[in-house]
Amino acid sequence: MYITLALFLIQQRFPGKKLLHFLKTAFNKNMMLMVITILLFTDIPGTAGAPAALLEVYGSIPIPLFLIYGFIVFIGSIISNFTAMVPAVFPLAASVAQGPISLVIYLASLGHLASQLYPTHICISLCAEQFHVSINDIFRRTIPVTGIMLLIATGLYFVMRLFEI
Repeated sequence: MYITLALFLIQQRFPGKKLLHFLKTAFNKNMMLMVITILLFTDIPGTAGAPAALLEVYGSIPIPLFLIYGFIVFIGSIISNFTAMVPAVFPLAASVAQGPISLVIYLASLGHLASQLYPTHICISLCAEQFHVSINDIFRRTIPVTGIMLLIATGLYFVMRLFEI
């Protein structure tokens, strides 16, 4: 990437003063601090074993299995991230479920919805910075829509189970 960038700057005859000005204005201390914080704290829950702990705690609750897995994936995706939930939950869920395809689709939907509420997701930070709004305002508008989408995803799971072979 650096070689390509250097060749582009040489080919375009980009003046050095303009390049220095660009570098000074492009560097945003707050954004860089956010990115470093996100990179540091994204993997800590997964490394600490949060997904396995969630499976153990909620495994004995007397509610339908798909809701337990859905809750674990949703909460785990908010706490850690959806990428950590895939290897931790999906193989087990698919192996014990009666309808593994519908369950995997349901869990992937919930994981995606949870990523909209993941507090250190880079998109949320970028939106807050770009549009000069607080992260709390973003979440206030996102949570009701996420709740509606959770209900729709659960309804679709039941429909998929009706037609699954």
